[in-house]
Amino acid sequence: MLVIAHRLATIIDADRVLVMHAGAAGEYEHPYRLLVANIGDKTITNTGGLFARMVIATGEENAHSLFEIAESNYFKEGRENKFPSDYKDTFDVLDNRTGRRYELDIKNGAINATQLAKITSASGAVTRSFDPAYMNTVNCISKISYINGNAGILEYRGYPIEQLAEKSNIMEVAFLVIYGELPSKRQHKVFTERVNANCRFNPKLNTFISSFDHQAHPMGMLSTLIACLSAFYPEANPAYNGGKNIYKEQEERDVHIHRVLGCAPAIAAACFRQHVGKEII
Repeated sequence: MLVIAHRLATIIDADRVLVMHAGAAGEYEHPYRLLVANIGDKTITNTGGLFARMVIATGEENAHSLFEIAESNYFKEGRENKFPSDYKDTFDVLDNRTGRRYELDIKNGAINATQLAKITSASGAVTRSFDPAYMNTVNCISKISYINGNAGILEYRGYPIEQLAEKSNIMEVAFLVIYGELPSKRQHKVFTERVNANCRFNPKLNTFISSFDHQAHPMGMLSTLIACLSAFYPEANPAYNGGKNIYKEQEERDVHIHRVLGCAPAIAAACFRQHVGKEII
């Protein structure tokens, strides 16, 4: 509880917070607005909210302290007569080179770099972003995973990795990552059976495996061979007529999902045998 309270304390006075739930954005507002049902409430009244439940879970004393910080910050900024609709998810940019102002949209706490193209110099040169080390760049919005290295957080579909490692097996986690939810008993049984039914890979792959040097890195071997699978199953390639429905039909995608998951352990085992100088069986 103390860890949760400490983390919340670092953002409780923020202008806005984004609360993720099951891999998606659940709430986005000023902390005070997320804690109350009505402006002016002097205690946590939005008890059903995601953020409010997190604050309440820290214990009565901590929750009260966090609420006071959020409340003080909210009214200190003069927001008492404003509602979410009064705010715009944008920020204004003043270009000191030309004196022109621009309004850039903000979504999930980020701007789309393509918006910078409308900021031009006096000669018409387009402004671009430069972030070679990806120090402050988001290249996608993932519904599958969430990671915060500084806070030691890794989640898949909203489930902490610690919980999955302790309570779920590999088939359950694979199903979760692919389909977005943990399987029922029946789904788990059917999924496992179909994956296990595809545990044999095409024997022609042995030619590729045996061509690797014994000192080759196992992960390099595995990734190469997984890529090779597509050459044996052209119906999985949307560039061919056989694969034209791969993006439209879930059942067709499932066939290839089961194949890859089933073949991977067998391919990994073959790579290991090649690595230690044993015959591939």
